Amino acid sequence: MNGSPVKVMIAVAIAATLVSPFTGAIAGNTGEVGVAGNVSADVGNYQEIEGYDVVTSNFTATDDGTTLTEGTDYELNETEGTIKFLSGSSTVNDSESVNLSYSYQATDGTTETITGLLPLFVVLLVLVTLAAGVINRL
Repeated sequence: MNGSPVKVMIAVAIAATLVSPFTGAIAGNTGEVGVAGNVSADVGNYQEIEGYDVVTSNFTATDDGTTLTEGTDYELNETEGTIKFLSGSSTVNDSESVNLSYSYQATDGTTETITGLLPLFVVLLVLVTLAAGVINRL
């Protein structure tokens, strides 16, 4: 049992060193990201727009300076990050350039998965170190 606590402390220090860059990357990939740009209207079909989890409170779509109305001119799937321009719209025509301005939550499934797996990696590192100590004593 001699040296076992030292090995565990070394493993924890190594784990903390390995986890630190991931934590910084995750912190840098969270929050709202602003988007302003044009999309060519594909009337009647869903189109992907940049980002997922679109913040609807600041979403605006304009066509030649006219602000479009959700439900009349377009449908927005804020979770998937898609927009469909409606065929019944009197404002939007197929292939027309529509200006979009909005923001979305930058945290995505990949970031959440990495965040969820980090504690598992730390535990595995500690267990491997402990197992190596047991094997050395055999």
